[in-house]
Amino acid sequence: PPTPLPRGQMFVFCCARIGEPIAFTVLFPFMYFVTDLNVTDDPRRLGIFVGLLAASYSISQFLSSLPWGALSDRIGRRPVILSGLCGTTLSLLMLGLSKSYLWAIAARIMAGLLNGNSGVMMSLLGEISDHSNRARAFSIMPALYGVGSTIGPIIGGMLSNPATQFPRLFGDSVFLRRFPYFLPCATCAAITGFGFLISCLFLKETLTIADADSFVNADEERHSSPSAASAASKGYWLIPQQCWPPVLAGASYAFLMVIYNEIFPIWAATPIARHGLGFQAHQIGIALGFTGVFSFVALLFFVPAERRLGPQGLYRTALLVYTPICLLFPFFSNLMASDGVSMPMFWGLLIVALAWRAVSALLAYSAYTVMVLDSARGTDMLGVVNGVAMCAQALSQAVGPPIGGLVWSWSQQTELV
Repeated sequence: PPTPLPRGQMFVFCCARIGEPIAFTVLFPFMYFVTDLNVTDDPRRLGIFVGLLAASYSISQFLSSLPWGALSDRIGRRPVILSGLCGTTLSLLMLGLSKSYLWAIAARIMAGLLNGNSGVMMSLLGEISDHSNRARAFSIMPALYGVGSTIGPIIGGMLSNPATQFPRLFGDSVFLRRFPYFLPCATCAAITGFGFLISCLFLKETLTIADADSFVNADEERHSSPSAASAASKGYWLIPQQCWPPVLAGASYAFLMVIYNEIFPIWAATPIARHGLGFQAHQIGIALGFTGVFSFVALLFFVPAERRLGPQGLYRTALLVYTPICLLFPFFSNLMASDGVSMPMFWGLLIVALAWRAVSALLAYSAYTVMVLDSARGTDMLGVVNGVAMCAQALSQAVGPPIGGLVWSWSQQTELV
């Protein structure tokens, strides 16, 4: 029988983890409205600036993920997680106070540099689970992402521009008129701040003293002899060979997801005349919220699917299912412009497409997390392996938005889309 997971620590883990997807997705509904920062007067070039804004977070996270993962192997998971939560909270408040494009970029860079929690939390989860309950434990990661990616866009869509959306409540607020996106960012900061408080009070350290000592001793040996230095440096910077396939699989997954996450809000907010959907921020938030709901539903299928196909087989199958639906999304602009399709029918079809994509994407992500953990078992480098995995994802997420933004801007300028 599977070993029971520690309920108290799992609750604390959930409080700490859920803030990150909320903080990451709150920006999506109003990402198109970066025009408010007076960065460009040409909406056809907007994709370039949105891409750079999205990439700034990933570039900085690429630089910080491996150091944070390695540091967690030395000093423990708990202090690194607390630092990440604090950094996320501060960067959200900074983003809400943005009045220029460079200020927004700085806030996203700060968020990436100060937060290496994804990889460290995967390490923590791997240390409080075993082979008998790993699928159940790691299904919690995408579950929290599903919940967070539901809440984040709803907060971002419903609370942005509150002085305009809710004039009776906030119409007289000079502050919220000057900073129209502060309220959603501050709300998310309160959630991550709560996670910091709960973790500070109740999160237990999972890195054993023996594991930490072995890592430190390896580092001391590296400095004591040339041969040991060579071996240790290879062990530190070049993770075991069996870890690379899942790391690269995660990088390819991240590349696909970040381009979708960037382009969908831009496309949805683009006027129908330019082959978009003409959505407002709250409508984008609703659509992305549905995505999060179905991401959560996908977890009902993960454990039996993982047992039947294995993590590698499930990953391949999920991506094969994912690809066709992405090719169908552009046709929704034609449905929106068609007089023969009612709005309820349009939303019904859109929700089906979003559900299809969300289920396949989250199954692939869940399988990926298990593959990384399995590849690192039997080594004393779990934190480093997860740090390298996060670096690879961050690099893909840094490259993806500029490419997606350039392709989008080019397609708009040439009227290809």
